[in-house]
Amino acid sequence: IKNLAGRLKELRIQNKLTQKQVSELLGISPSIISGYETGERTPSAEILLSHRICINAAQTRSEEHTSELQSRN
Repeated sequence: IKNLAGRLKELRIQNKLTQKQVSELLGISPSIISGYETGERTPSAEILLSHRICINAAQTRSEEHTSELQSRN
């Protein structure tokens, strides 16, 4: 579970998301996200899938924004 906790936090940080932003995307409280990231709580399979979908969406938005900025130059 410790590896999972670290990976969840790593993905969030890589995508420049706060715990609050992830919690809003998933419809859960920031304290629950914190618990997942510290290993104090274990997310359900449904939450893990939703988390992955949110991270993928954030990555896509970031890539689109970068591409848009590059095309303007």
